[in-house]
Amino acid sequence: MEYKIETQTVNTLSTVFKGNIEQSIDLDFNLPDYCPDIQKILKCQAYPKIISKNLNEDKLNIEGITIINLIYLDAEKLTINSCEHTSPFSVSYKLKKPLNTNEIAIFSKPDVEYINCRAITQRRLDIHGAFFVNTEIKVKKEIELTVSVDDENIEQKLESVNLNNLESITQKEFTVNETFELEKELLPIESVINSDLKVKIKDYRAITNKLILNCEALLDVLYINNIETGEINSLKHKYEFSQIVDIENLSEEDIFNIDINTITHDINLKSDATGEAGLLTLDSKFLVNIFTFKNKEIKILTDAYSTLYETNISKKETSINTFSKQINTEYNHEPRIDLNNLDISRITDLRNELSSVHAIYDGTNIKFTGKYNICILYINLENEISYLEKVIDFEYLYNLNEDIKELILEPNININSIKYSFNENKSLEISTNINFVCSVHKTQNINLIENILADEEKEITKDKNSSLTLYYAQANEKIWDISKKYFIPESLIKEENDLSDSEEIIEAKSMLIIPN
Repeated sequence: MEYKIETQTVNTLSTVFKGNIEQSIDLDFNLPDYCPDIQKILKCQAYPKIISKNLNEDKLNIEGITIINLIYLDAEKLTINSCEHTSPFSVSYKLKKPLNTNEIAIFSKPDVEYINCRAITQRRLDIHGAFFVNTEIKVKKEIELTVSVDDENIEQKLESVNLNNLESITQKEFTVNETFELEKELLPIESVINSDLKVKIKDYRAITNKLILNCEALLDVLYINNIETGEINSLKHKYEFSQIVDIENLSEEDIFNIDINTITHDINLKSDATGEAGLLTLDSKFLVNIFTFKNKEIKILTDAYSTLYETNISKKETSINTFSKQINTEYNHEPRIDLNNLDISRITDLRNELSSVHAIYDGTNIKFTGKYNICILYINLENEISYLEKVIDFEYLYNLNEDIKELILEPNININSIKYSFNENKSLEISTNINFVCSVHKTQNINLIENILADEEKEITKDKNSSLTLYYAQANEKIWDISKKYFIPESLIKEENDLSDSEEIIEAKSMLIIPN
């Protein structure tokens, strides 16, 4: 006889696809007419950006653009100049099976492998390189947990499991338009060399079926102040905005895992009321990913036996990956770099463009390790502008202060700011403010009962000539194991031996009365 098992469904976040595709960069193009001739290339960098992702059953198409940014010396004036070239790209992934697009999150990030650039002539460039499009797909996965058996003659052992049940997956794109007045000392902006827009979630608030996000964005622009002299300057503009995201069945008690990224941004100069170009407009597009969880405590069935028949139980070990928390912490990294071997007179600009991070858990601390670069434009002793790039390693320990054995970590890094001082002894002292945002998932391994079979031809035989049995229990022996050995309810042993309902272990050697 097979007993009817009752189950309860829980939802977890499951990664169903991970892949990467290499995309080559092969360009042979001429400078636009408005750009002066090249005397020397200072820097050439590729900036691939994902514009759209489209899933059609078992095929994922990703569209993007690659921006090639060139910084060089003008052949005539020996001043700094820049040029950009944009080209589209697309990649496709073939999945093993079609996916339901309602409960799915697609993450795609390009990572530049290398870029090589040479000037064939003063106006013609030959550029080769490659980048990887790294893609991950996460879906809502249902897991059936066994919670009870529908039979009064089956003794059941229940164990409480606390987990965060995945309620919804939300991905939303939205645009923000910002116009602000430039300070007079920053004007004029004659040519933009490059720009970057970073965004982060400051805080959020949940109300019924809506999540209100309060965000902060930082625009950083490097530009040419004077084309004739090659004077450069930079501006930083920080602004805040809010975004309301509709999420069904949302409540204030829900738990969230949120991240936000910039898709694209575009800046333009506008004239103010006096007719001068004193206004800057910023059109930006962002992508926010929101995973919503509700905390649940579920009593699952971990063992069982019949008091009437011999039983056979089938179990299966199941690993449940459940979201625990999102860490958001900052760290000031203060390295010193020796530049004594370079003929640097003064530094005109220093900024970060690339960064990476990894995280491991040692049972107590999360160890973040990674790299970030610093891009330096400087004036040498011959009063010529030059370029230097350095890669800096970092390490940071974060005390988790939780008793968790197995963790899955998903770290992200944002370089908030870099301050520096260049000393007379040619050493560069840097203070880098690094923001770590890390999603922490804990893994719980549970032995789930799949089925219970009773052999009705093998009844449990009991001694009818005696009303009880004396059992000498060992220290730390489990009451459940004793009950299972004699095929009687655990409650009878506790009642007969004046044990409380909460007691599960016999602490010291003792004699127990086992009723027949």
